[in-house]
Amino acid sequence: MKKEGNEIIVSSKINLLIKIVLILSVPFLTLLLSNRYPAGPTLIGAFLSFGIGLYLVTKKVKVEKINIYKLILSLYISLFTIKEWIVFCKNSGNVLIFNKLANDILGFHFSDKVFITLMGTLAIPFTVFLVYLFIVKIIPKVWQFFKSFTKNEKRYVGVIVALAVILVVGITFKTTAFSKPYDGKVEWYDVIYTADSGSIVCGNAFWNISYEENDIRQPLFGVFALPFSIPAKILGDVFFFFPNDYAYEIILTIGQFILLAITTIMLGRMLKLSEDDKKYFYLLISCSFPYILFSFLLEQYVIALFYLILTFYYHWSKPEKTNYLYIGAVGTLITSGIVFPVITKFKNLKNWITSVFKCFLAFVAVLIVAGQLPQIFELVDKFNSLFGDFSHSSTLSDKLYQFTHFIKGIFLANPGHYETIFFHPSYQLIHFTNVSLVGIGLFILCIVGFILNKNNKMALISLLWIGFSILILFVLGWGTAENGLVLYSLYFAWAYLILYFLFFKTIFKKKIIFKICIIVSCAIMLIFNINEFLKILKFALIYY
Repeated sequence: MKKEGNEIIVSSKINLLIKIVLILSVPFLTLLLSNRYPAGPTLIGAFLSFGIGLYLVTKKVKVEKINIYKLILSLYISLFTIKEWIVFCKNSGNVLIFNKLANDILGFHFSDKVFITLMGTLAIPFTVFLVYLFIVKIIPKVWQFFKSFTKNEKRYVGVIVALAVILVVGITFKTTAFSKPYDGKVEWYDVIYTADSGSIVCGNAFWNISYEENDIRQPLFGVFALPFSIPAKILGDVFFFFPNDYAYEIILTIGQFILLAITTIMLGRMLKLSEDDKKYFYLLISCSFPYILFSFLLEQYVIALFYLILTFYYHWSKPEKTNYLYIGAVGTLITSGIVFPVITKFKNLKNWITSVFKCFLAFVAVLIVAGQLPQIFELVDKFNSLFGDFSHSSTLSDKLYQFTHFIKGIFLANPGHYETIFFHPSYQLIHFTNVSLVGIGLFILCIVGFILNKNNKMALISLLWIGFSILILFVLGWGTAENGLVLYSLYFAWAYLILYFLFFKTIFKKKIIFKICIIVSCAIMLIFNINEFLKILKFALIYY
């Protein structure tokens, strides 16, 4: 083993030793991450992950050079992360079963604490390898993306970051309703609309891969949230002086602002807007109620939306390549599986099917190694539990009322009110008893926006996504039983906003009239949306 500058040159013998250690480490990482599942399926997952590790390490990994500083950073991040994962394992039933099994086989007794720590220690090598791979392969691409920002894009992100720091710090110091409505005993659900922020944050769904909220609806959310939650946790420890130990939540929320800004920039690029038009598009998106609400509300939809748009963006920039970012989109929200056509460019059926199959195998491999194979065993029960709500879903008229108000609510916030749910104060939408003419008008305008831009690829994608929203929210009635369509507004809003923007851009040839229309639209949106947000904030300050 030789040293050249900041790199270590690895000999063939050391390379072989590293591979053996990595292969042996993989199943222990799987066991560590499967902290809430039954022992049987977890052990099956561990054996399968050993096979996956054996294949990947022997066929795909060749360690020739190691950057010392990147290795040290990877080791620090891995130890920091595994320490948290060990905490999640402490009360895990399957860990106690594994410990008993190990004690019976080895003939001497491990305490549960020692056993979990040992399992975490054995998981370190493969965790370090994954973090090192991320630093070496992904970070340069992220940096390249940021370096490509135009002046307007930089200004937009700068303004968003400044607003985020001021508003998030100020609001979180005064109320916990948006991030962690928790009274020390109960993690409150449905505090603001039907959001599960209390459970998601208290159980740390952003870090605990096997947390109960990371179910079949978002099976790999914990995996793909790690690039955001780990830096937030590290920075949270730096800003330890924030009151009530809320540094982590504050930084995660600021991160949501940034992710939404980057998502908006990707949409603007895919629309191929001029630098001047981008400013008005950013303004329109940023004034929408879902953007304002979910910037503050810690939920899973911001990250799910980010990976969805990133999947589209990668296909837009590199259509010939297999789009493995699709795994992130599906893993963070299973309904995003509908975008499988963008896995690769459809030039011939054989190549397309091959890419889809490779993507499917990669998804299954990540699912197994991340300890989530047991979700497959629970699939039928979970499916019946989730879709059981449809048996007592709303009537067709109720779904129509809610859906038209859902469209209106993307642009102009629907009114809410205080009520008591499960013995705690809650801010919920009012129950709608008629269709929203504004919503119907905006829907028609969006359809015309597509017709005027039918040769625009993003216009077509937006129309299809609107069609998907009709299927999920209106036809299937997802979320209508609890009058909670606002929870899904961010996930679908971008498609409506794009077609709204394209309508005015196309119909008014004079740019000054187009700009006036967008500015007036944004002014009206802000009047409604800020007013409603202030009502929510007032509620939060009083009760949380």
